[in-house]
Amino acid sequence: MKRILLPILCLLALTCSVMHAQADLSWADANYEIECVDGDTLSFSSDVDGDRYRWWYYDAAGTYNKIEENTKTITITAESNMVTLCCTAEWGEPDELGDYEEYTTAFTLNVLLDPPDYDPEVYYHDFSGIPGKEYTFKSSYENAAHYRFNVEYYDQDSYGTTKSSNSFKLKMSTGLKMVYCFAYDENYTGLSYDYYTIYVDSSYRTALKITAQPKSVQVANVNDTATVKVSATGDCLSYQWYYKQKSDTNYKKSSMQSDQYQVKMTEARNGMQVYCVITDRHGATVTTTSATLSIAPPKVSTQPIAQNVSAGSTASFSVTATGSGLSYQWQYLSPKEGSTWKNLGTSFTGVNTNTLSVPATAARDGMKYRCAVKNAAGTVYSSGAKLTVKPTLSSVKFSASSVQVKKNVTITAVTSTNATKLSMYNGSSLIKTWTSGYTDSGTTRTWKVTYAFSGAGNRTMTFKGAAANGTVTAAKTATITVTAAPAAPTLTSVKFSASSVQVGKSVTITAVTNTIVTKLVMYNGSSAVKTWTSGYTDSGTTRTWKVTYAFSG
Repeated sequence: MKRILLPILCLLALTCSVMHAQADLSWADANYEIECVDGDTLSFSSDVDGDRYRWWYYDAAGTYNKIEENTKTITITAESNMVTLCCTAEWGEPDELGDYEEYTTAFTLNVLLDPPDYDPEVYYHDFSGIPGKEYTFKSSYENAAHYRFNVEYYDQDSYGTTKSSNSFKLKMSTGLKMVYCFAYDENYTGLSYDYYTIYVDSSYRTALKITAQPKSVQVANVNDTATVKVSATGDCLSYQWYYKQKSDTNYKKSSMQSDQYQVKMTEARNGMQVYCVITDRHGATVTTTSATLSIAPPKVSTQPIAQNVSAGSTASFSVTATGSGLSYQWQYLSPKEGSTWKNLGTSFTGVNTNTLSVPATAARDGMKYRCAVKNAAGTVYSSGAKLTVKPTLSSVKFSASSVQVKKNVTITAVTSTNATKLSMYNGSSLIKTWTSGYTDSGTTRTWKVTYAFSGAGNRTMTFKGAAANGTVTAAKTATITVTAAPAAPTLTSVKFSASSVQVGKSVTITAVTNTIVTKLVMYNGSSAVKTWTSGYTDSGTTRTWKVTYAFSG
């Protein structure tokens, strides 16, 4: 803290000062202590030039009071309730936290109520001590009504205490600068001022050393606060942090000036680096290593599971991931297209969510699906989950309700196009498997195959389709009656009604056959001469034909 001593020599006899609690001004860049009389007109000026200025003061109750001035210098009238007057000068562009470069000048006001009556005694002392040892400081005036002791350090504002005795004990430290002892009468009229300038034994100087370097930190979510700390030993340490974003080439000076750097993490700050320069009161400096601040990349906690579904249904794949600001993109890998994962299009339901729905078609059998989960910190991929599409058998039927033994009957079956086999079972016994005899239309495969049964009876046959991936359809049945073959035609006897007949005259032919004979044919050698399909009577299983014929030659 800077103290204005020359004006004090002119104001030593001022009386009846108003005693207020000492404000903590360790954050200010420059501190001044001013004594004045209530009602005085005073001018104050910022220590530095800025683009903008903010003036305010704290009153005795600790209330912040804004002064509407944007000038480097202001003039005010001193009031008894004023404790601290401050001016902050700002300039340049905002830093990574939205703050400007700034410099604050603080003026601590000791406003006296009455003009001086007489001059107090003033004493100056040089005082040497060893850090850690306790010493007693005394006022030169022994019988005052009130005493006030102020202590000033290099790296912080002074603090004060009011006592009834003329002595004050204080432990020596390397940061101690001055001790002030003020003696007052009952009306707080100054009687004596003692100024102790402190000299700490240089052999006890604490070496400036970094004891803990800042460590890189990773937060879980966007908008979480990242904190980087440094630890060091030394006398009256000051800290200055520097930062650069991931896209920056050079470091920039930060507004952070404590032993820790704190910032709310955003996507733009992900990967930023910081380091700190530490200075002791002797002017020595040390520089830390850099630390990286980042947002944790996503992490997949639940992987998608392989699906085994029937053609025509829908398969669902889900992934669970941790992290903030997550986005999802599902991808597929086709065994027919090589080893490159490709993004699915937006026609798929849930392609940009954590749950994907895929229509199960024969063409997608054997494909794998995975999810790329992304946030500001990076992208992570789930494992791939395989889709197995089972074939379907929607219908099967025989072309007739009955068929004779050893006669072909047509079987019509409708399956999905990934059914590469159609099998027929009698109970659990495989009777026949077909791998051809089908036509495709869209996602439908229609089989038309034939089969001849070898034995008669009522048959309920079971059918199943099978895919190349080894999966099998649900079974369906079809019923048919197989009849025995009819008896063979027989010709028992045949005769003419006479042994001779004239040309052109009819002769009766009598033939006996079984009833399944529907035609009677007469041949001359190998040439058919006449065919009859009527002219018979039946008796049981016997059919007796009586037909006539007239020879022409």
